[in-house]
Amino acid sequence: MKNIRLILLFVLIGIIAASLIQLSQKYTSNIKFDATEEKIYTLTDGTTEIIKNINKPITLKFYYSQKASTKLRDQDRSYTDYYYYIHSLLAEYASKSNGMIKLEEIDPQRFSPEEEDAIRFGIYRAPINQDEGFYFGLVAQSSLGRIDTIAHFHPARQRHVEYDISSLISRLIGSQRKRIGVITSMPIFSREKGWVFLSLLNKRYDIVQISPRVTEIKDVDLLMLIHPRRLAPETIFAIDQFIVKGNPCMMFVDPFCVADEQGRKLNIGYSQINRLTGPWGVELLTDFFAGDRQLAQEVTVDRGTNYGQLIPLVGLNGDCFNQSLAATANMAQINLLFPGVLRKLDPKPESIKIEPLLQTTPQGSPWKVSDPRQLQKIDYLKLSGYQLEDFQRVLARGSKPVPMAYYLHGQFPSNFPDNNNAVKATPPDKESRLAVFADVDMLSNEVAHFDSQGQPLSNINLIESTIDFLLDSDSLIAARNRGSFTRPFIKIQELQAQAQQQAINDIENIKAQLIPIADELRAIKRKTLANSPDVTPKDYAQKLNQYRVKEAEVIRLIRQIELDKNQQIETIGLKWRNANMFIAPAFILLIAIMLVFYRRILYMRQVNSYLSFAAFKLSPRQYRDLAILTVVAMAMSSLVFFDNISNTKGDNYVAKGLLLQGLDIDNVTLVQVSNQGISSTIVFDADGNPYLKNKGNYPADAKKVNEMLAGWLGIQTVSFITDDPQAHEAMSLSDNNPVQSIKFYNLDEKGDKKLIAGVLTGKTSEKAGGVFVRLLNPDGSQDNNVYVANDVPTSFAKAQSFMERHILYVTEKDIISAEFKEGENHIRLFSDIQGNITPRGFASEAKVNFIACRKLLYLPIEMAFIDVWPTDDTSIKDLDFNRSVEYCLVDQMVLKIDLAQRQGKVYMRCSGRFEPIDPDITQGQREQMEAATQAFNTYHRRWIYQLNDEQGKILSSTVETLTEN
Repeated sequence: MKNIRLILLFVLIGIIAASLIQLSQKYTSNIKFDATEEKIYTLTDGTTEIIKNINKPITLKFYYSQKASTKLRDQDRSYTDYYYYIHSLLAEYASKSNGMIKLEEIDPQRFSPEEEDAIRFGIYRAPINQDEGFYFGLVAQSSLGRIDTIAHFHPARQRHVEYDISSLISRLIGSQRKRIGVITSMPIFSREKGWVFLSLLNKRYDIVQISPRVTEIKDVDLLMLIHPRRLAPETIFAIDQFIVKGNPCMMFVDPFCVADEQGRKLNIGYSQINRLTGPWGVELLTDFFAGDRQLAQEVTVDRGTNYGQLIPLVGLNGDCFNQSLAATANMAQINLLFPGVLRKLDPKPESIKIEPLLQTTPQGSPWKVSDPRQLQKIDYLKLSGYQLEDFQRVLARGSKPVPMAYYLHGQFPSNFPDNNNAVKATPPDKESRLAVFADVDMLSNEVAHFDSQGQPLSNINLIESTIDFLLDSDSLIAARNRGSFTRPFIKIQELQAQAQQQAINDIENIKAQLIPIADELRAIKRKTLANSPDVTPKDYAQKLNQYRVKEAEVIRLIRQIELDKNQQIETIGLKWRNANMFIAPAFILLIAIMLVFYRRILYMRQVNSYLSFAAFKLSPRQYRDLAILTVVAMAMSSLVFFDNISNTKGDNYVAKGLLLQGLDIDNVTLVQVSNQGISSTIVFDADGNPYLKNKGNYPADAKKVNEMLAGWLGIQTVSFITDDPQAHEAMSLSDNNPVQSIKFYNLDEKGDKKLIAGVLTGKTSEKAGGVFVRLLNPDGSQDNNVYVANDVPTSFAKAQSFMERHILYVTEKDIISAEFKEGENHIRLFSDIQGNITPRGFASEAKVNFIACRKLLYLPIEMAFIDVWPTDDTSIKDLDFNRSVEYCLVDQMVLKIDLAQRQGKVYMRCSGRFEPIDPDITQGQREQMEAATQAFNTYHRRWIYQLNDEQGKILSSTVETLTEN
């Protein structure tokens, strides 16, 4: 009796629990509880305010390589956890938007149209292996066609990801592009010496040049000062008033600007801005530079025969950036040249807060030269080893970071309080924001883009990030720093940091042993070169040998310290993690043992009261409770039952099975795919090869056609929805207006079509997670029954991709050269076996854009097209093929591509010719190549192809796009 009663009780409770779970999944999916300590899954009030201001629909396309992520390296597995966090965060954006934000998740697989879109939108492709790439980014698109992107989500920037997404949406819904005004004393806007960073910024903002003699600054959203020299008093007043009124500003100042040739000739190489920033609490030291031996970059010296550290060239990374501010958090390396030193003054206005943006390591220190005129004489592109040593001698080891950029924000007082026309202070309801960088060369073409080894830098990313940071509305301030979704072992990190610091100190002490010997070596070398009678070459050789012996010993000790440090760090982590993993289970096990003993004691005390059979009988109250529980279970299970079969009829509410049961691929000789008036027809010849009938019988991709047919054969229905004709319109399944249709025909000997099977597809069913579908009857009429089917192929998109044929397959090593012809211009691009490019034909003063040239040179690699027409098609008769590119290949074939443009689209026709470049070619090889070339021309001369946007943009390049200026 007791067992029966318990079983009945568990069954009723199970029914109620299962019903509650299923109903809550449907009706309470938007009810969430964020149990994290820092509420990392809850949007800030500022973000919520931005979402409420969306007045036109926005589509967020979330690109993540789900399939390729399984092949990531172990050290990159953090991306998987970060993906789930970003997915949850974006879903929260969509759920809060009342339908104004539509979220699409896309897996851009290799060679798919989705990958092509990701590349076109600028999503970063991280290489996994030779064939596959990893995409993890976001594209936001408004209903007005405006597009903005986050090229890559990096786990290290997780604290600022809400700021990045909210800033993206804020820019997208803004009424117009932001205007940035630039005041400078340098010719950075000139056609000959213009700086590239301005053209990069101009893609996102409107850049406006402001005269250095301006008396009022207006109609700009942000002011940028670049190396101001000899500013007029009225201009300083205008800048003061612009900032005091609550407008953001960026200043790039410098104690010695290498790029300022005119200033150096006038002996005014430094920026003059302390008159303005000094009263606000920050000034530039005009005679000092920031240096750090750990950050000094290596350059080639002695005409490329040697390497050495150039102290003035400082490479910042890691802790050199303020990680608590979104403008500088998680930046990669940036380079500065002769960066200055900013000093924070006391007293400063209490209403202004000052935070460092960039600084050296704690070992950095200020340094100066004894005679500033020495700097005017140095050619920094042709340095010698002695000049590097001169810089190293004046740099001492410091004990605290040296600031090179500051962020000031708050209520700014005017520096002109006696001016009757001046605004005396920032209004209380606003905040002035100012970023001061003590380097100008960081923006120059020579420093901003690549380091001395040719690796890309983040200088431009830092500038863009700071601009976005300063232009933020108040709604975005709270979203700048979020909590972390990872919970590190703080104690382990502290112990490991101590071990790391101890190792650094030991290494520094050992390196210090080399300094006296190195100083003696340099002194002897100078005396030897000066033919001093005090020393002989033998003395120098002995001292050099002593130095090398000591250097080898130091290197051995350093390697041993590094090895011991790594072992110590690994031991600390293993010990504490094991202890942490053991403590929690041991504590739970102890509680379980105590509960067992406690229940055993209770059982022994009450055993006598449960010996009689009467104790198992139900009292009237227990009968009543059981009846109530039964009624509740029946009611909830009935609610779930009727909810699942709502809008269904008869016994067909579940109709699982193959959708196209009568379809036989061998009998299909024509397939017609349509999408809202656009159609594509595929026919099969006698050998079973598919052709695109509506594209001049151009051969379709047989593999793709077979994949589509096989996909439809495997489609199963999930459930029957309705047979009510009134519901077809709402599902986009009316007789004349389906979302898309696919029809499978058999052609008889007379060419008459006979419908074998057909499907209409409509909207997506959110409830069942599939697509609404209707079948076609053999007579062509639509069946009224509507089903839901999962994993329905995107048939029209695939039908369109049937024509995406590769023109030729080559690799980088197959291409010898490319000749670009534009009018009278003939540009030649040559490639060696290492992939280096040698350009010819450019004007002598032109600076070649190697990135653009590389794209043009290697474009034919697996080149494809998106549409095709027969050459006699009247719709393309007016095309003017007025430009060409010829590619010379290693197989002694020249591929010629003729180009035409019309209404923003690029069209192409191609041909080949055999030009033997090998004098030892045999007659048999010549005949074979001539036959291959003839076959290529026979196939391609019939067709004109339309290229995708990216390929068309590259091939329609002008000479100007192939140069930097």
